[in-house]
Amino acid sequence: AHLTLIQTDHGVRLATWMGSSNVAREAFAETGSVPPEADEIIMPRPACQPVGSKPGFCRCMSGGRGTENDWPALTTSWDLGTLEPGVASRARAVLSYDDLVTARYFGIVLEEFWRRDGLSFVQMLDETTRSFGSLLLRCSLYDSDVV
Repeated sequence: AHLTLIQTDHGVRLATWMGSSNVAREAFAETGSVPPEADEIIMPRPACQPVGSKPGFCRCMSGGRGTENDWPALTTSWDLGTLEPGVASRARAVLSYDDLVTARYFGIVLEEFWRRDGLSFVQMLDETTRSFGSLLLRCSLYDSDVV
């Protein structure tokens, strides 16, 4: 997974962390931010495992809620500082991932649509972040046409 930070207003602090969803949830509940330590580096991380020193049985299953499920998570928190009435504070991010095989159509492996012009993954992310405003406008216009 990739997290690309596009833009923040002056004074906005961003933090990212990748690892256990339970660890991230607990840190956010206690501090209002992601865990302060480095990303978990057990990769590939098992989809379900006991967290840290907490004993117990991890029941990752369909319908499990909260700490019953512990999935790998890519987390971000924005500290917008003190908000003033009528003054906007902004932060934008692009969350992305790259697959080796995204789709199959009657046994034929289809490449991702963004690869149609021969861009690499990094080039595609660069283009997306540079043209974010115009892409957002195109999406909004398309949405209004569909609805």
